[in-house]
Amino acid sequence: MGYPNSRLYPNPSLGRHRLNAITIFGHNQILILNYFVLLSLEMQGLRLYKSEKLCSRTAVKLLFDTGENLVAYPLRVVYKLHEADTAQARFLITIPKKRIHHAVDRVLLRRRIRESYRLHRRSLLHPALQCSGVAADLAFIYISNEKIDFHHIEEKMKVLLTRLADAATQTGGEEFPTSPKP
Repeated sequence: MGYPNSRLYPNPSLGRHRLNAITIFGHNQILILNYFVLLSLEMQGLRLYKSEKLCSRTAVKLLFDTGENLVAYPLRVVYKLHEADTAQARFLITIPKKRIHHAVDRVLLRRRIRESYRLHRRSLLHPALQCSGVAADLAFIYISNEKIDFHHIEEKMKVLLTRLADAATQTGGEEFPTSPKP
């Protein structure tokens, strides 16, 4: 491959297509590198778990009844901060059929929003929630009428997550009401 004394061999414990690379640099110096292990170490902690999804009808109703809004076009987030329990932040994503008519486009945008949230939640939102001792319920709503590329959505997601982190740090020690606003 890149070095004259390098060779690849299959590692059966890692699966069919995964290879270990051994490069010999000189006198008994061997560098063993597994590309997939390094990749998985970089991506560790970025997975979305079921507990991070906001599924409960009562929680969603409470969120939209008593939540607060932030807007960074093309995204709007409705959020509610509450006392911390098992999950740090639970979220849902909605793409209105009124704005995006084709289902494949709604699915594409939902994937883009989910991916941008997945990549930046650990670095921007979770430290503020842990320091303030609160949890958040989030609803991301797409408010544009056309499809927008991933990089623009990602930048706006970063803006929203930093604003949410600021809101969480400001409301860190307050008491949270349990009943909705009249």
